Amino acid sequence: MTAKAATTGKPTPPRGILVIGGGVAGIQAALDLGKAGAKVYLVERTPSVGGRMAQLDKTLPTNDCSICILSPLLVEALRHPNIDLLTYAEVTALEGTPGNFKARVLKRSRFVNEHDCIGCGVCARVCPVSVPNEFEAGMGDRGAIYVPMAQATPLIYTIDKENCLNFAGGTYEPVCGKCAEACPKKAIDFEIENEEIELDVASVIVATGFDEMNPRPIRNLSYGDHKDILTGLEFERMLNAAGPTGGRVVKPSDGSAPTSLAIVQCVGSRDERYHSYCSRVCCVYSVKQCIVAKDHQPAIKDFHYFYRDMRAYGRGFEEFYHRGRDETGVNFIKSSPASITTGSNDKLRVRYEDPATARPASVDVDLVVLTCAMIASAGTPELARVLGVDVEKDGYFKLKDPLGDPVASTREGVFLCGCASGPKDIPDSVAQASAAGARALAYVGEDKSPVEEGPLPMNDPEEEPRIGVFVCHCGHNIAGVVDSKAVAEFAARLPGVAYATDNLYTCSDDTQTKIEQIIKRKKLNRVVVAACTPRTHEPLFRETCTKAGLNPYLFDMANIRDQCSWVHSDVPEEATEKSKDLVRMAAFRAMNLKPLQRKRVEIDRSALVLGGGISGIQCAIDIARQGLDVVLIEKEPALGGLLRNLDHLFPSGAAASDLLKAKIEELESLPIAVFKGQEIEAVDGFVGNFEVKLKDRELKTGAIILATGGIAREPKGRLGYDEFDNVITSSDFEKTLGGTEKFNEGEHIVFIQCVGAREEEGYTGCSRYCCQVSLKQALEAVKRGAQATIIHRDIRSFTRFGEDLYRDARNAGVSFIRRKDDEDVDVRGNGRAETLGVFDTTLLSDVELECDTVVLAVPLLPSDTTARLGEMLRIPLGSDGFFLEKHIKLGPLETNTEGIFLCGCAQYPKDIPDSLAQASGVAAKVGALLSKPYVNLEPATAFVRRQLCRACGTCVDICEYHAPELKQDETGEYVEINEALCKGCGTCASHCPTSAIVAKHYTDEQIESMIDILFEK
Repeated sequence: MTAKAATTGKPTPPRGILVIGGGVAGIQAALDLGKAGAKVYLVERTPSVGGRMAQLDKTLPTNDCSICILSPLLVEALRHPNIDLLTYAEVTALEGTPGNFKARVLKRSRFVNEHDCIGCGVCARVCPVSVPNEFEAGMGDRGAIYVPMAQATPLIYTIDKENCLNFAGGTYEPVCGKCAEACPKKAIDFEIENEEIELDVASVIVATGFDEMNPRPIRNLSYGDHKDILTGLEFERMLNAAGPTGGRVVKPSDGSAPTSLAIVQCVGSRDERYHSYCSRVCCVYSVKQCIVAKDHQPAIKDFHYFYRDMRAYGRGFEEFYHRGRDETGVNFIKSSPASITTGSNDKLRVRYEDPATARPASVDVDLVVLTCAMIASAGTPELARVLGVDVEKDGYFKLKDPLGDPVASTREGVFLCGCASGPKDIPDSVAQASAAGARALAYVGEDKSPVEEGPLPMNDPEEEPRIGVFVCHCGHNIAGVVDSKAVAEFAARLPGVAYATDNLYTCSDDTQTKIEQIIKRKKLNRVVVAACTPRTHEPLFRETCTKAGLNPYLFDMANIRDQCSWVHSDVPEEATEKSKDLVRMAAFRAMNLKPLQRKRVEIDRSALVLGGGISGIQCAIDIARQGLDVVLIEKEPALGGLLRNLDHLFPSGAAASDLLKAKIEELESLPIAVFKGQEIEAVDGFVGNFEVKLKDRELKTGAIILATGGIAREPKGRLGYDEFDNVITSSDFEKTLGGTEKFNEGEHIVFIQCVGAREEEGYTGCSRYCCQVSLKQALEAVKRGAQATIIHRDIRSFTRFGEDLYRDARNAGVSFIRRKDDEDVDVRGNGRAETLGVFDTTLLSDVELECDTVVLAVPLLPSDTTARLGEMLRIPLGSDGFFLEKHIKLGPLETNTEGIFLCGCAQYPKDIPDSLAQASGVAAKVGALLSKPYVNLEPATAFVRRQLCRACGTCVDICEYHAPELKQDETGEYVEINEALCKGCGTCASHCPTSAIVAKHYTDEQIESMIDILFEK
C-alpha cells in the first residue's frame, strides 16, 4: 500500500499483482502467485471471499460438499503472508504501464473495527432489521449487521448502510445502536470512514465471476407470479445444508414437502431475445440438483427435466447424467415449456410439446426450478472502464485472442480468468486462474519473496497425553445423520481426552482460530478432528496445530462424513454409534503418535515437458518466461501434435499453420532445449530431483509435465468405414478443406456424431470437441457449395462462441437430424456409401438420405504412450484411460505424485483454448514449486531396524517407488530406505517377515491400539 508507506516513512513494498474477485478463480490465482513469491492484493467487493462456489451445496460428479473443499483454500488465502485480502472493496482506478501500474482501491467502511471484531455474532442477534439475504439468493433473511455465511473469510461483521436504521436519512443519526451496545469488544463505530488505498502493481488479474439472470421478463414462465417457481441458485440454497431450510426441499408457498418437481433448462440462455450463448454448466448441475433433492427428500417421486441439448461434456459428466436417469429416475424431456400456469390442487402446470408424439402435453408439479442464464457480474462495464479494457456485446470482458490466448484482455498486463470472460465450470475456472497467474507473474521480475518454511515444532513424546477432540456438524453432510453433539459428549469421557466440543464448521477460519487458542489455553498435546475426509482437510488442520506450537503429526482425523453419514444415511443411530467408534479409535491412536520432523533437500530448478503439441509448447514458453530452465521432448520428428492436421480454427477462422508457426517462433526465441524424435526410457527420483533417461542422454529435472495429447479413434467396423472409400473421419475431411477448392454443386456431405463415444463399452464419455469440429466443417462445406447434414444425439456447442457457430450453421442451411441414443445409422451402398437410414426423433419417422461423403466424428483417445508413462511415473489412469488429476474440481493440473503435472488432452479431450489455459496454468504451478532452491520432504516415511533385517529383499521387490535398497558393509547385507523416494504407504512394513521395517506415523503400536479399543467391551 505504497501511498501510505510513502507518507509514514515505511519502506516501499515490492510491486505486487492485483487480483480482482475473491471467488474460487481469484483465490486460486492468488495462492499460485503467493506460493511463487509474488505479493498479491486480492480485492473482493463483498464482505468475504468465496464467490459463487461458496453458495453451492455439492459439486459434481463426485457430490463433494462445495464449501468443504473450498473452505481450506479460503483459510489458506487468509493466512498466506504474501496475500493481502482487501474485502468490501472496489478498484476505482488503474494508471501506468504493464509492470508499473498504480491502482487505487476504495475500501468501504464496515463501521466495524476489523482488528477488534471477534465474529461472535452477538450484534446480529440484537439487530431489529430484517432484509433479504443476498447470499441465500433471497431465500432467507439477515440483519443490517451481518456476515454472508457461517464460514465467512474473514469473519468480520459488516453494517449494511442502506438498511441500517442509523443511516435512514442518508447520514448517521444515532437512532438505534443496539448492536454497538451488545458488542463485547466495542468494535462498532458508526463514524469509521471509507479508506482509499494506492497500490504499486506489476499486473492485474480479473476474476469477477458471474451473476444469475433474473427471469421475470420471460413472462410465459411466470417467475415472480408463483412462490413455488424458483431459480437454479435459489433452489441450490434450499438444498444446502447451511441454507434457509437446512437442506429440506419445501414449497415456499406453504412449507409443505413436494412430491414432484420440474427443471427447465436454457431460461434466458441460447435465446437471442436475452442471451444468445450457452451457459455451459447448467445441464449437469441440474442433474446434480435432482440427485441431491432425492437424497434429501426421498418422498419426491417425479423429476421432469426439460432440456434442448444435454451438454454433459466434462470428465465423468456423461456417467453422471446416466446416474440421474437410471438411479434417481429423472424423466428427461427434450422440449422447452410453452408456459407455466396454476394447475389443479395448488400445483403448477407445465405445458410443452411431447417429443414422443409431437403433440401438446402438460404435467402438474409441486415445484418448478428455472435454470437461468449466467450473465456478466454486476459492475462489469464500470470496472472495464476503470481498467481500460473492452467488453463483448454479451457483457463479458473481451479476450484479445479467444483462440490463441484465452486469458489476455485487450489491455496488456491485464488478464482474465474464470467466468469474467464467459461461463465456465469450476475446473476450467481453476485452470484459467493458474494460467492468468503464470502470465501475470512474468511482469513481476525479481520482486518475489517465497515464504520460508522453518522446522516443525517438536513436543515431548513422553508427556502425558492431553487430547483435544473437535467434532464437526457440517450441516446436513454430517449432522443430518450423525448426532455430532452426542459424539462430542462421548469423546469427552475417553481416557486422555482433556477437551471435547462440537463445531458447526470445523474447517472455517473462526473455528481454526478457536482450535489454535484452545490448544494453547488447555495445553493440549494431541488433537483429533472428527469431520470429513483427510484427503482434502488434513493439511489445513495440521497447519493450525503448527501455528499453535504443536507438531502436526500429533494430529489425527476420524472421517465421520464419508464413512458414517454418507454411507449410513438411512440408519442415523447406527451411524452415530460408528462415529463414536471411529473417534474412540482415533483418540487411542493419538495417544501413541510421535512428533516427526521434515527434511529439506535441494532441488533442480528446471522443468521437463513431455509432448510437443500446442499444450507442451505453451507450457514450455510460460515456464521459460519465469527464468527457469526448460527441456521439451517430442516423440515425433516435428512439433505441433494434432494441430498440424488442422486447416482453419474456430472462432477466429485463423489458419492452424499460422498459430503453430507463431508458437514455435516464440518457443525458439527462448532458451528452451528441444529434443524431437525422442521418448523417455526410464524415470527415477522424486520431486525436485527427477532423473530421466533418454536413448542417448540422461537429464535431471525438478518437475515433469505430461502434455502427451491424444489420438483419434480408428472407427474400424463402424458405419462402413472399412467398406466404403467415401466414409472418412473428421480428421480426414479436415485435410480436404485445405486450400480454396469448391465442392460440386449439390454434393451432399453427411456428418455422423458420437461414433465410438458416449457408448456403454469403450469410450463412455463425451469427447468434448467433436460437435464443434463438425459444425465448423459443415459450415465451411456449405460455403463452398455443398449440402451438409449433421446426424447427432445432442449438439454440444458449449464453448465460448460455440452457440454462435451452431446458429451460423443453421442459418447457412446445414440440416440437423437427432437420432436415438440406442440406435445407430444404417450406411448402405455398393462400393461407395450411397444412402443412409436413420430414425429422426424430431419427425418421429425413419428418413433416408443420399450421400456423397460420410464424415464420422470419432473421439480422442489417450496417446499410445499414456499407459507406459503412467506405469513408469506411477500416475494412475482414469476409467477412460487418460491420466488422472489430483482432484477433479480443485486439482485439475496436478497428479497424485508431487512434482508431476498434466495439461491439455493428456488429461482428457479438450479444444485449443482450454488446452492453452491448462498449459499456462501448469506453468504457474511449476513456478511456485521451483520458486525456492529446496523442497521439504514428507516425514511420514518408513525406516529399517537394522538389527532385525535379514536382507531378504522382499521390500525391494514390492515397493512401487523403489525406496528400499539392498546395501552391504563390513557387517553384511542390509536394507536402507531412501526417505526422498518413500511415500509412507506402509506396504514394505506389512510384508516384512521379521517386522524390521517401521512405517513412521503408522506404527504397529498405533494401529494395534485402534484395533484393541474397537473390540474392547
